[in-house]
Amino acid sequence: MRKIPCVSGGVVCLMAVALLGPTMALAEGEAASRLHVAIVSIEKISNEYTALSEKDQEIRQWLGERQQYREELEDFAFLSQENFNEVLQIYELSRPLPEGKAARLEELRSLCAEKLHRFVELRAKADRTPGEDEEFDSLKEVADARQQQLAALEQQIMAEYRGKVDQAQGQLLKVVEKVITQYAQEHNYDLVLDAAWVLYGGEDITDLIIERLNQAPEGGEEGAEEAEAGEPTEAGPPPEEATEGGESEEGGGG
Repeated sequence: MRKIPCVSGGVVCLMAVALLGPTMALAEGEAASRLHVAIVSIEKISNEYTALSEKDQEIRQWLGERQQYREELEDFAFLSQENFNEVLQIYELSRPLPEGKAARLEELRSLCAEKLHRFVELRAKADRTPGEDEEFDSLKEVADARQQQLAALEQQIMAEYRGKVDQAQGQLLKVVEKVITQYAQEHNYDLVLDAAWVLYGGEDITDLIIERLNQAPEGGEEGAEEAEAGEPTEAGPPPEEATEGGESEEGGGG
């Protein structure tokens, strides 16, 4: 099963690294005992920071919609390149589809179902004639070409999903770091560590940080809007491929 990255998991790892670094210096100096130290549970923050969970849900919903789109294209896997391109163009239209386009989409779906039925029928036939062998090979070649397009689309969707996750992690990490830093400065803490790496000591300020995070809008982080403006565009349909020389180009009713 493919492991799907999530926003919260990445922020936990990034924050743990950011907060763990200073602990290396503590073992060297005697002044460590005089430091005013706070601890935060990054895991708890990741679970209770509203903006983090909302962003995670938003991106996963996007992924679900794009994967559903890719799965629906399976219904047209036996169409010629020309007809398949027509399907992609119809899917780009806003919903609800114009009546004529909706009817055409169903016509193409039915055409594909007929071709699939014929393919299965020929595959099960042990004594195919030379003409039937040629028909079977043609149908298989078309289906193989469509599957390659669908595989490329799947890779494109997952690449964009990972990009969205990385962008969200970076943006929210800045917000968390800013809130922790501001709180530490206001209350004269010399050091803030991840509670997961502390065996003893330190004042736990996790709940106070979570309260601040959930009170302040995510957009308050300087530069957040610029980050949003640079967000990748949604993955569209796979680019139209040039028809391979051997691929059947049956029009199927235009």
